[in-house]
Amino acid sequence: MDLQLNSMTNLAGHFWSELEPYRKCCINSDNCETYYRYRPTVIGNYWPRNIIFGRGDPDIQTVDGISYPFMGLGVFTLLVTTNKMPTEFHVSMRRVGDGTVFSGFAIEHNRNRLECFINESGIFQAAIEGAVLELGGEIDEYILSNISVRESEDLKTFTFEFVETSLVVRAVITDNFLNIMTSVPPTFKNHMKGLMGFFDGNKENDFTAAGGRWYSELSTETDYETLHNEFGMTWKVDKSDWLFSVDEIRSQIQSDIDNGSPFTPVYDISFDSEEQRLAVVEACRNDTACMRDVALTGSMTFATNVFQVLEEAIEDADEVTQLYRENEPEWAGEDEDGAGNQAHSSISLVLLGLARLFYTM
Repeated sequence: MDLQLNSMTNLAGHFWSELEPYRKCCINSDNCETYYRYRPTVIGNYWPRNIIFGRGDPDIQTVDGISYPFMGLGVFTLLVTTNKMPTEFHVSMRRVGDGTVFSGFAIEHNRNRLECFINESGIFQAAIEGAVLELGGEIDEYILSNISVRESEDLKTFTFEFVETSLVVRAVITDNFLNIMTSVPPTFKNHMKGLMGFFDGNKENDFTAAGGRWYSELSTETDYETLHNEFGMTWKVDKSDWLFSVDEIRSQIQSDIDNGSPFTPVYDISFDSEEQRLAVVEACRNDTACMRDVALTGSMTFATNVFQVLEEAIEDADEVTQLYRENEPEWAGEDEDGAGNQAHSSISLVLLGLARLFYTM
């Protein structure tokens, strides 16, 4: 089945083996027949995994394609599935100015648990089954408890894959917070909800609260306060239910909550003067998410540095994603869990962080 045959060990490998050949054969030339000769049909029509970018301060993008800002303080459910063997994914958020950043995440599937966290000093920790990993050793790619780990040479990027589900998560360190990319497998379709939305191909019900109520009337342009309270905050996790199990990490998350309280998020973009506003507009090239970063942090450098690094990668991915969406074949059939038997895997690369949500190959 597709989940097995088209599984990838890491996002970079998938890019070079699938996306880049597709770009060269089908976008930059008329050699699609050559591409499909070496990428034969598995179930229905094979299709490359699309890349969806969440951008902003911190904008979260649902799998079905809605971007929205959400700034919570504490631990929240990014996604949870109702498959026969469920997956749960928590993220921790720390206060910075009038906003928050993502400080960590914890994922559990079939009793295999991964935890990652970065403290305010920029020290990063990763743990599997409660045992803290010794990062930066001679081996930079390995598998523990059905979780594959890949470390970058500079120890700024870490890619994890839950082998049984092909759920792939990449964490990229920027300053003292994490940017997180999540690759969602097709078996999650019709079985996934949380801050990443109700994944069923329909944007209208993405804002489904933890209690089951969904808010199709919410405007991501004007109704941030309602979105925050009626949707986002319903996915806050009680401390007794945190997936984080390492004592040091739990203690630091609790300290971040205590130090950041009381907290009222600010979603408005405002500046002290028109001169300052114009300067920010120019530096951010009129990008709303970047401008919100500057307004919340009070730091032009903090926001624009990340913005400049991401711009080219985001533009390239948007081009490929748009083509996929225009030509993607219909999904056919259902597996035993009710998810479509897609020959491709639908991906949402959710890039989470205060300054910018990003993808790096």
